[in-house]
Amino acid sequence: MRLERRLALVTWGYAWQQQPVLALMTAQQFHVGKAGAGSAAKLAVNSVLAALNQGIAEAIVLAQAGGVRPADLYDVLESSAVAAPYVAYKRDNFLDPEDSDVAFTLALLNKDVTLGLSLAAQHNLQLPQARAVAGVLAEATKAGLGQHDVAAVVELLRTTHKAPD
Repeated sequence: MRLERRLALVTWGYAWQQQPVLALMTAQQFHVGKAGAGSAAKLAVNSVLAALNQGIAEAIVLAQAGGVRPADLYDVLESSAVAAPYVAYKRDNFLDPEDSDVAFTLALLNKDVTLGLSLAAQHNLQLPQARAVAGVLAEATKAGLGQHDVAAVVELLRTTHKAPD
């Protein structure tokens, strides 16, 4: 049996002493500092993920309003400067959510973005993009989408974020 190592692991504090063992289980390991630094790194990564997720959802809604099929837009996204691995990874979740597995729930992403904003506040940091995305995630969770995949934010945008005629 071949073990497929695709995960990256962020460690902090004394956990780095276990790096040789961790290397057997993960593709990459990153030591980011002393105790607590790994949590901060995770929240920072998930803040970027939330922003990218929100950007994809808004792009789909905008392009669709202009007559572009979501699948056609996704082909463009995957071939453009925004073609991060996450874009390809979430294709099915954005285009065919009913037949796609939930990889990361809206509720969990909402929790992480909220925790990131709390950390920012502790350090007197203003994060306007994270605050805007947190508002949309909170709204999606309240709308009953919390246990759906994070890509379900596109449905919220389609149904409740229409400009008045």
